[in-house]
Amino acid sequence: MITLFRRIRQKLIATGSITKYLLYAIGEILLVVIGILIALQVNNWNEERKATGNEKILLTEVLEAVRADSVELAAMAAFMDSTFNVYAQMYMISNGDLSPESLRNIDLMRNSANFRPISKGNYPDLASKVMDTNLKKRLFEYYRVLSIWEYVVEEYNRFSEDIMRPFLGEQEFLIYGFHHTGDPMRPGKIEMAIVINKLNEPAVQQMFFEATQKTRNYLGIYDEIVAERENLVAEIKRVTK
Repeated sequence: MITLFRRIRQKLIATGSITKYLLYAIGEILLVVIGILIALQVNNWNEERKATGNEKILLTEVLEAVRADSVELAAMAAFMDSTFNVYAQMYMISNGDLSPESLRNIDLMRNSANFRPISKGNYPDLASKVMDTNLKKRLFEYYRVLSIWEYVVEEYNRFSEDIMRPFLGEQEFLIYGFHHTGDPMRPGKIEMAIVINKLNEPAVQQMFFEATQKTRNYLGIYDEIVAERENLVAEIKRVTK
């Protein structure tokens, strides 16, 4: 092809036709430009195909992380629900609506919550990297409700560690001793009989009421997370199929 263009160029120069030579030169430049544009477009297509393939691989990993999140969320919700039930049972006992012998899991009152969403921890900037608009929106929403849930957990832990535990110690609800903990200075368990005897004291009722509100905060947020998780899973499946 190059040899053919060279012969045409030499022939036009030999005939001395400047107009035809200029037209040929312009045409040759246009062919070069068109060739470059085609090459760039092919390269863009290849890069886009690679990006799409890489995104699908990444989203497949994210899908597994989101599913792992659901296990963490379910465990966290079960803990909060069980703790809420402890306070509800004590309220019913104080009103004479429930037998003290029915009280279960009282030591949950001094426990902290633990929640580490895998998807958000491993892929914090994922929403800014995906190309699909609907998927980007679902990721932003899912991370938003996860952030709210994390805040609720942090607030509960702050209450449990900074307020509830000192209160339990002040009220002498905690049993200390090597027999229970292996450490003579570490509280081992909550003495149920002492708690029940003090259930009608105003300070105890107020503290347990506040604890009830803390454990209830997760309820509506959990339902929202579950809904957003299902929406996100559906979008990821749509993009990766």
